[in-house]
Amino acid sequence: MRFLLKIRGFFLLELITSLLIITLLYVMLRPNFKFIDQATNARYVLSQLVAALNLARQTAMINGSTIMICLSNDEHTCTRHAHQALLVFNGELIKTSLVNNEATNLIVTPQHLMKILPLLSKPHTSELVWRSFPKNQPWLGFRANSSSTSQNGTFWYCAQPQQAPQWAVVVSQAGRWRIITGAKLVMISPPLNC
Repeated sequence: MRFLLKIRGFFLLELITSLLIITLLYVMLRPNFKFIDQATNARYVLSQLVAALNLARQTAMINGSTIMICLSNDEHTCTRHAHQALLVFNGELIKTSLVNNEATNLIVTPQHLMKILPLLSKPHTSELVWRSFPKNQPWLGFRANSSSTSQNGTFWYCAQPQQAPQWAVVVSQAGRWRIITGAKLVMISPPLNC
C-alpha cells in the first residue's frame, strides 16, 4: 500500500489572525516592559554606585591616600545631579582646586582620574543626585582610615522627574553606607526631591 503524505500550508486568513493576536498582546504588555526597563536601569545605577564606593574606600585604605567620588555629566566636571558617569579620582586634586575652602567648578584632570563608571544607558530620562552636609560639596571622599572626609551625604536615584526616588544610599561620616528603598525613603530628612 502506498501512503501519500499530504502537505498542507497555512491560509492567508490564519496568518493574519496569528499576527493580529501577537500585535494585540504586544500592545497590551508594552507598558509593563517600560517598568521592567526602569527597574533594570535603577539596579544598574545602584550597582555602579556601590562599585564606586567600594573602589574608592578600598583604594584609600590600600594606598593610604584620600580618594574621591563625584557625579559628572561630561566625565570631567563634578556636579550634584548627573545622568552620565561616576568619577573616582585622587583626592590630591581637591587640595589644589579649592579657593577659600570652596569648590569652584572642580574639573577632574586625566592624571588624577582613576576610573569612570558609566551610569545610564538613556541619558536625560533619569538621574542620580548627591547631597552632602555639613559642607555641601559636590564630591564624597574617603581617607586612609576608611572614614569619609568630614561629611555625611545621600545619593538617590530618580527614574523620572517629579516622581519619588526609587532608592537612596546614605553615607555616614564613618565611611559606611546603607541602601534605603520603599517606604523608608519618606523618613529621610530633609526630603529627597526629584
